[in-house]
Amino acid sequence: MKIINHGRWVPYKPSKPPGIFPAWVSYFRRESDDQDWYDYIYREEGGRVAVRDFLKDAVSIKCAAIFHPVFDDYIIGPAVTDITMICPINQYVFEVTGYTGSDTPQDYFGGRVFDPGALKIKHRPEPPPQEAGPEMTELLKRIEALEGRKP
Repeated sequence: MKIINHGRWVPYKPSKPPGIFPAWVSYFRRESDDQDWYDYIYREEGGRVAVRDFLKDAVSIKCAAIFHPVFDDYIIGPAVTDITMICPINQYVFEVTGYTGSDTPQDYFGGRVFDPGALKIKHRPEPPPQEAGPEMTELLKRIEALEGRKP
């Protein structure tokens, strides 16, 4: 499999909406070069919007990964063949070519870890155990006491 990183996309407010998109749309720009998301994935064709040719490949998988503080990693959310199904707010968008697995793209890629620096995908580790705070500890004790009572 080959991974193509399309960058990390963040929200912004354009001074003038790009292309033929209305001002009420949520806008995203690529962090590295300020490329607008809609200008990147769409083109105007005879007054209509069309997906750019290089993103039309129905065989490649388009994924988005968002930073998850519990895992201290980027976790893959959507894994689709249609890039227009991704809303990239604060996420890396990348493309995987050459996937030949029998699982659906979402079943295979969803929930895995994406390393944007190394362009690697790996299994997500188990989350670290979390201790209950003092309020939760007190609540758990009260529940245990209630459940221990007989009617």
